[in-house]
Amino acid sequence: MILKEMEDTYESTSRYLSDVLENIAAKYQGLKKGLFVSNDTHANVLVNLLVRKHGKLPDDFLLVGFDNSPISREAVIPISTVGQQVDKIASEAVSLLVEQMNERKKRRPIPLEAPIHKVIPPILFRRETTER
Repeated sequence: MILKEMEDTYESTSRYLSDVLENIAAKYQGLKKGLFVSNDTHANVLVNLLVRKHGKLPDDFLLVGFDNSPISREAVIPISTVGQQVDKIASEAVSLLVEQMNERKKRRPIPLEAPIHKVIPPILFRRETTER
């Protein structure tokens, strides 16, 4: 696991991710390499770096981004990604808020004793960066 806060420029992100790719390629030469990237923008930078170096996405690199942003679909090689169901998250949040507001309108409201936890499962969008 590599955890690093990166600057917000394409150039610095590209330089850093290029170094990461070189280290991973050297350390795991001849093995499949699965990369899970914190967002689709950085995943797209990785795809660009790999394609520029190899002329294609090498068979030994599998790549998954996160957030299902438009760039994951629009990239030169569409990127597999994990998407959150924002519409369902928002709907559940508003529903919980309305329930609490309605409870407070009662003559003798009963406040919540504990937080309510809802699980909205993420969705894996399989695209070309993992279809090998």
